[in-house]
Amino acid sequence: MHGNLVESKQQLKSDYLESMGIQPWFPRAVLANSLPPLQLSDDLDSEEDVAVVARLHAHQAAEGSSVNQAVSENPEAAQQKKVAQQPKAEVQKPNQKQKQKQKVPQARPVRFGLGLYVFGDWLVASSLIDDHALYQDQAISLAGNIVKAIEGQLSPLEYHHTISWPFFSNASADQGVDAARQYVSGVIDHLKEKHETSKLLVFGGVLPKLNSWPLTGRINDSTERLILPSLYKMMDEPALKARAWHEIQTSPFLHKQ
Repeated sequence: MHGNLVESKQQLKSDYLESMGIQPWFPRAVLANSLPPLQLSDDLDSEEDVAVVARLHAHQAAEGSSVNQAVSENPEAAQQKKVAQQPKAEVQKPNQKQKQKQKVPQARPVRFGLGLYVFGDWLVASSLIDDHALYQDQAISLAGNIVKAIEGQLSPLEYHHTISWPFFSNASADQGVDAARQYVSGVIDHLKEKHETSKLLVFGGVLPKLNSWPLTGRINDSTERLILPSLYKMMDEPALKARAWHEIQTSPFLHKQ
């Protein structure tokens, strides 16, 4: 009798907690500095506890009897009860992975510096070194002298602009080769239109690598291009000036006196 009463009272507790939406939780390990657990007594020796459990059983029996009688008298209610007792189809939750947008891997950022100068009909694009500011005047002077040797006359510097890539401070922005090529091409097209230049003189490998051009020689398309060694390398290695002069002499751009 005592065992049945214990089980009935435990069931009563469980039903009460479940109806309130409370899920019991029991720790599996004793935490450090924790208070002693609060334990509710399961002692059912008192007459009051026995009477409570007895009244509970009597109430449940009366409810079951009245429900069964109502169902037997009403066939529609019986059918509704049967449908209600059928297990509900489990609604599948949408796959969270499908809801998440697949992230497109970002292109690896590239780093370079490019100086843009306008000398008469020539737009000059020069690859820059890290400390190019220390040698900028000498580099611009050398570029002007090369344009003078090609044209046969001095063309003053009309414009100077520097591109430092990566351009954007936002780390999530695409700053790979494709993005850099589009940006630089847009700037060059703008300068060609604004200053009405028709020829492009390229020093160094930045612009050829962005556009997959050969590193030296002439390229002839909508804008005629002549690609020569880096200005800064020519200042450091005089032998490269001889190579550049050879490229100029074999190109159709050299002014014939």
